[in-house]
Amino acid sequence: MMTIVVEGLVKRYGEKVAVKDVSFTVEPGHIFGLIGPNGSGKTTTLRILAGLIRSDEGRVRILGREPAKVLSKMGCVFEFPNLYPYLTGYDNIRLLIPRSNPSNEYISTAARELDIEYALNRKVKSYSLGMKQRLIIAAMLIKNPDVWILDEPTTGLDAEGSEVLHSLLRKEAEKGKTIILSSHALNGIETWITDFGIIKHGVLIQSGTIEDFVQTSPKRLTLLYSLDKVQYAASVLSTLGIQNVFHDNPPRLVIDDTHSYAVTERLLQELSAKELLPLEYRWEHTSFSDFYLKQVSGGADS
Repeated sequence: MMTIVVEGLVKRYGEKVAVKDVSFTVEPGHIFGLIGPNGSGKTTTLRILAGLIRSDEGRVRILGREPAKVLSKMGCVFEFPNLYPYLTGYDNIRLLIPRSNPSNEYISTAARELDIEYALNRKVKSYSLGMKQRLIIAAMLIKNPDVWILDEPTTGLDAEGSEVLHSLLRKEAEKGKTIILSSHALNGIETWITDFGIIKHGVLIQSGTIEDFVQTSPKRLTLLYSLDKVQYAASVLSTLGIQNVFHDNPPRLVIDDTHSYAVTERLLQELSAKELLPLEYRWEHTSFSDFYLKQVSGGADS
C-alpha cells in the first residue's frame, strides 16, 4: 500500500491558484523530493499533506486515512521554525512532543545524532537557524513518526549539518519510514531522494524515480582535440547535422542528448575518415541539476 496518495490537489488563494491538479504517490521506505523554484507550490502542498490547511479540490491519504486522523504518526518540520526563545532546547523539545515527555537523557541521545546535544541547556534565543532546524528534527526523531514531512530541511544548515541530516533520513527510510521533503536547492539532491516531482507555477511538470532517471537520462559526449583541429572537427560535425558546443579550455566539443553508444561508433568512423579522431572521448550522463533546469526553464516563478 502506498503511504502517501495525492490525487488532483487544487488550492486557491482568491483568484490565484497555488496548486493545480497535483497527483503523486510515495511508497514506504522511499524519500520523495518535491522540487521547484520559490513560490512554485511546494510548501502549500506539504501544508495540505500535514493537515495544516485544506485543499479546495482533490484527495489526500496518509497511511490510508485523511491527514487530520493520523497526526500522531506524522513528523512535520517547516521552514523558519517557531520555538520559544527564552526556553532551553530541552524544554522546547518537550513542548514539541508533549505526549512523549522524554527524559533529559533520552533527549540528549536523539540530539547527539543531530550534533545539537551541546546546546540543549542554552536558551533557544542564542541558536542559529540551522541549530533550531536540528533541534526540531531531534524532536521528530524522539516522536518516531511513520511519515516525515520536511519543508526545505537544509535551510540554515552548513555542509556538515546537511550531511548529518542526509544520513539520518537514509537510516529512517531503511527502517521503512516514508519521507517527503521539499527543496529549491539542487546541489546533490539526487543523492538524498529515491523519487522526485518537479513543480512549477503549482503544476507537477515531471515526476519519476532517480533510478529511472539515471538509466534513461540523455548522455553527453565530450571529444577532446588539439587546438589546431578542434574548429575543423566542429565544422565536420555540423555538416553531419550534429549540434555541438565548442569549449576552448581544454579544446573540446560537447554533444548533448546522445542516447546510443552505436551513434558514437558511427560518429567516430566519420571523423576517422577525415583524420579527425579525437585525442580522447568520454561519456557523461546529464546531471539531475541540468535536467531540472531544463524542465523549469522558460520563465521565473512568482
